[in-house]
Amino acid sequence: MSATYEQGKEDLPLNNLYGRESRQAKWNRKAREKEADSRSYHSLFYHRFFENYTEYCTTNEKGKRKIIRKYTGPVYIQEISKAMRTIMKLFFLFAFVLMVWLVYRTGVMEAQEAAATAWYLAVAELLTILSLTYMGYTLLTGYLFAPQRMTTGDYKSSSKALIRAAEAAAACFGADAVLTALGGFLAQGQILRSDLIHMAYFLTGAVLSLLIFQMERSIPYRVEEAAERPSDDGGTEILYR
Repeated sequence: MSATYEQGKEDLPLNNLYGRESRQAKWNRKAREKEADSRSYHSLFYHRFFENYTEYCTTNEKGKRKIIRKYTGPVYIQEISKAMRTIMKLFFLFAFVLMVWLVYRTGVMEAQEAAATAWYLAVAELLTILSLTYMGYTLLTGYLFAPQRMTTGDYKSSSKALIRAAEAAAACFGADAVLTALGGFLAQGQILRSDLIHMAYFLTGAVLSLLIFQMERSIPYRVEEAAERPSDDGGTEILYR
């Protein structure tokens, strides 16, 4: 039995003796796995930004590796005139600025009032500010400067993101109006004139948000197949789900 065991032990590779990997073999295996993963996956932001691009790795005359990215996904096109597209962008920007002013004006009025703002209304107003921040970021970095022919990333960071931001802002403004009325009843047993002014501001913000939401949803988008398709020469398509 001992001779059989010794013979079996001699047949094992040195880096897996007694069923255990050596430290160097384990490090090499992890390095190979990490390198394989890095060729097909990067960060979530990277995959979202370059969604539906195909990466090709080439080598220049100096022997240096270079990555070339080509868009091979669908193209999204707004089927409205250039003039109408400009008018809608200006309206969205105007509506956003007006909503920011409404929140600012409400905050100034609340600061001048003797009664403290209820904690639940303060939380709702904070969420409103966050939703408007997201809307402003979407407008200024994506929607207003989006090209007519958009990649998947352009489409999601402009149209889809604006719809989500408008929906969130409408919900927050609506909650502000309801909680303002609730706070008036709990504090004074009635809704004061100042509460009605706040509610009017919040409801105006909700209406403007819903207008942006509905107008953007009503814009027809035509989807075209990409002019260039992924080739079979070792390219890696970048996907994001």
